[in-house]
Amino acid sequence: MRTTLGPMLLILAMIIPSGCGQQQSRMEPGKTRAASPPPRTSSPPPRTAQRPPAPPARPVAMNQPAQPGPLGGSDSSTATVMLPAADGGGTVYLQKAAPKQVLVGKEFDYQIRLTNMSGSALENVTLTGKLPADFRVASTRPKASITGRDATWDVGKLDAGAAKLFVVRGAATKTGTLYGCSDVTFRLSSACVSVEAVEPALKIVQTAPPAVLICEPIPIKVTVTNTGSGPASNVVLRETLPEGLTTEDGKTEMAYDLKTIPAGQSRDVTIQTRATKTGTFTAKGVATAAGDLTASDDSRTVVRQPVLAITQSAPKSRFLGLTVTQTVTVTNRGDGVAKGTRLVTKLPARCEFVRASDGGQPQAGQVAWDLGDLRPDQSRKLTFVVKPSALGTIESFSSVSAQCAKASAKAATEIQGIPAILLECIDEADPVQVGSNETYVITVLNQGSAVDTNIVITCTLPPQQQFVSADGPTRGTAEGQTVTFAPLKSLAPKATATYKVVAKATGAGDVRFAISLTSDQLDRPVKETESTNQYAD
Repeated sequence: MRTTLGPMLLILAMIIPSGCGQQQSRMEPGKTRAASPPPRTSSPPPRTAQRPPAPPARPVAMNQPAQPGPLGGSDSSTATVMLPAADGGGTVYLQKAAPKQVLVGKEFDYQIRLTNMSGSALENVTLTGKLPADFRVASTRPKASITGRDATWDVGKLDAGAAKLFVVRGAATKTGTLYGCSDVTFRLSSACVSVEAVEPALKIVQTAPPAVLICEPIPIKVTVTNTGSGPASNVVLRETLPEGLTTEDGKTEMAYDLKTIPAGQSRDVTIQTRATKTGTFTAKGVATAAGDLTASDDSRTVVRQPVLAITQSAPKSRFLGLTVTQTVTVTNRGDGVAKGTRLVTKLPARCEFVRASDGGQPQAGQVAWDLGDLRPDQSRKLTFVVKPSALGTIESFSSVSAQCAKASAKAATEIQGIPAILLECIDEADPVQVGSNETYVITVLNQGSAVDTNIVITCTLPPQQQFVSADGPTRGTAEGQTVTFAPLKSLAPKATATYKVVAKATGAGDVRFAISLTSDQLDRPVKETESTNQYAD
């Protein structure tokens, strides 16, 4: 609402600088302003010792500010004027103050203060000061726009009860009385009703891991955001999973009631899913709200699977006392990385661990390797060495495991003994007189680690001897110059068998008594001879 200017009250304390006296206002449409100064004459207007009569009392709003205190000090000349609107819609209190006396050429300040006495804000407030004649302006604060003798301040909005101070600094250019007048124009703030128009808008962002292994969960995170300026009501999120992808409880379609989402806010939903097979899976989320609002987004996840294969090889047989080397090969034959691959081999019983390749660590009857991550088609070959302590079959078991994959294998080796026969023969009476008997003692010692079986001893007498008798663990028979003992079924490692053959010396000379030994474990006979000196008187 624009106001018109009502009667003004001018309280004149001193003329330097003063308002321009009590004037009937000149009204402009929609504005209230102070009267313009009278035309300048050769002498100042007459002073008056009495204040002009006050205007009739007007109703004042309950929240109208109290009249502000005086401006300037005891050595100042002051002038005040109340500028009310004709309908009481707005009132401005204008105060001015300046020194009572100044020196020509010496700068001084005079002040102007505007106070909004209304209960409402005033808008488009403009203060215009008519600068005195014979006055040089040095500065204004705040800065005014000066044209000729007019200094103008665009005050703008002046809140209810607010005041603003304006300062003009300058100096008189000659002696005499300085006159300066001020005008104020303003407009009372309009009575307004605001209606805010808003519009909600939905945005959905759906994310999931780009790649996982088949045994890993797939968390799908959905964020529904109201990017508009008003609340989105009845918001519902619907999620659809493709074949091969389900929630933890086996669902493929879900709906979530997100209720109302205020402007600028979001709602988060996380759905835990798992894949039942490998492949690429795309899940789609759709958000709807009242007013036909809709938004959608999807997420894509590739599901891979590592497949571990393991082979273990070992020699079929080894003799006792020798070491046995076994080889384990681990290969990832899947399309996913085998994360944290670990190989553990259980060592066979009755074996001593010797060494392992690639940093394998023995621990409590086993050896372990940490192989790290195996890429698809990547292989690792490991070996370990043991030394058996007994005969028989030794078996070792290997198992390899990684995230989402495992495999196992085993290998066996037959540990055999080594038959090592020591054959000795001595004659008890050397030399021997012709006509006397000579006894040959035959000793068979199994020095090996395996049982020797079907041991057969055959003795051949020289022509200068004649068979007398035979004794041993088996029966001996003579045929001509040959004595044969029946087979000895077995001779354990470190065991000994002793045979005796008695022959009569029939002729003089250095004769040779020959022995031959065969068994199942020997590829060829073991032979021995014993020399005997036979003499005649």
